[in-house]
Amino acid sequence: MRGTQSPMWKRQVLTLAAGVAAIGTVSAVGMTAASATTAPSWTKQATVPSAKTGTGPALTVFGGRLYAAWTGLTTTKVFYASFNGHKWTAQATVPSAKSGNGPALADFQSRLYAAWTGLTTTKVFYASFNGHKWTAQATVPSAKSGNGPALAEFDGKLYADWTGLTSTRLFYSAFNDHTWTAQTQQPQAKSGEGPALAEFDGKLFSAWTGLTTTRLFYSAFNDHTWTAQTEQPQAKSGNAPALTLFQGKLYAAWTGLTTTKVFYSAYSI
Repeated sequence: MRGTQSPMWKRQVLTLAAGVAAIGTVSAVGMTAASATTAPSWTKQATVPSAKTGTGPALTVFGGRLYAAWTGLTTTKVFYASFNGHKWTAQATVPSAKSGNGPALADFQSRLYAAWTGLTTTKVFYASFNGHKWTAQATVPSAKSGNGPALAEFDGKLYADWTGLTSTRLFYSAFNDHTWTAQTQQPQAKSGEGPALAEFDGKLFSAWTGLTTTRLFYSAFNDHTWTAQTEQPQAKSGNAPALTLFQGKLYAAWTGLTTTKVFYSAYSI
């Protein structure tokens, strides 16, 4: 919405399995199946073959295929598979990657990037995939967290966002394909869960669940400064949210606080 009208969130509810941390991205996948001449709708839920996890998965599009990544249920390995719109590939592992939290995925400079928090260390690791082979894992300098990180491309750089280990602050760093910037603290943002990232309307949006409240907050970054944190109307959760861009709107998703339902809402300007 433009002109003199203010930005608005439109709230909807999903009756999907609880605990799907990346369901905001799933909204983009399910809703694209709707015809342009009919109202948007969700496809029937289906499973990613062989995929089992106790944490939230990650989704992104890379090389014209949909990629999913998750931490194993009875193993700490990080798995991934890709979907061509009809069939999923067999699951494979991100070499050396082990974590007790859900991973993050992003497409940056024609490579698929995965990020995760270490299993026996609190460091944040990442690796990239060219469609055939993964690079050796590396660390985001200074980044330490006990939760899963977030990834997103913005303004020609790959951004990582995470909750601090000995602090409840949110930190971020940008990667130009060669080096990472020094970690920087997001103003006001505090959480005990991992954040979410997405580019929308020429800005980088970060969302998180409050530390001393169950409200969902968000802030936007223009590559120089962050806007003041803003509360998402109605949203309450005890877990990390998800963000994605779809059909010109910013979608947020979260698990309910007093229910196991998954909710989502669309934001327009």
